[in-house]
Amino acid sequence: MVMKNIWKLAKGVVNRDLGKNILSFQFFSVADSRFVLYESPWAFDAHSLCLKEITGMEQLKDVKFDAVRFWVKAYVVPLLKQTLVYARFLATQVVDVDIHKLLRSGVPIIIKGKPIWINLGYVRLPDFCYGCGRIGHTLKGYEKIDDNVDQSSPQYGE
Repeated sequence: MVMKNIWKLAKGVVNRDLGKNILSFQFFSVADSRFVLYESPWAFDAHSLCLKEITGMEQLKDVKFDAVRFWVKAYVVPLLKQTLVYARFLATQVVDVDIHKLLRSGVPIIIKGKPIWINLGYVRLPDFCYGCGRIGHTLKGYEKIDDNVDQSSPQYGE
C-alpha cells in the first residue's frame, strides 16, 4: 500500500476496501493514528484523502466525508497582522474545507476601520475548477452550475 510507505508509521496500519472509494484504516498505535489525522493533507494520485475518525459503531451510510484539510497560503497580509496569533486565526477560517462549497479565494478583514482583502492560495489542490471554484473537476470538465458565479473574471487565478 502506497500510503503505508508514505506515512512511515511506527506500528503499522491495515486497510480494508469498503467499496465506493472508501477505505478503512486500522492503526496499531494512537500516535500513528493522530499523525495521519492531524498532519494532513494527504493525497494519492492527485486525489485528496478525506479522513474521518470513527469509533466503529457508526453505519457507513451515516459517515459524511465532506471536509478536507488543505495547506493554505495567505497573500498581501498587512505587516500589523503578520503574527503567529493571526496566522492561527486565518487557519480557523479556511483550513478544513467543505468539499461541497466554493473554495474561498480570500478573506475580508477590518483593520482600524478599513476593509482589507487577504488573498488565499491553496497548496496541492486535487482536481479543481478555476471556473466555478469547486473541487472534483477541472475547467475542462466544467458545466456551469450556478448562474450567480461570474465567469468573465475568474477569482481563482489564471
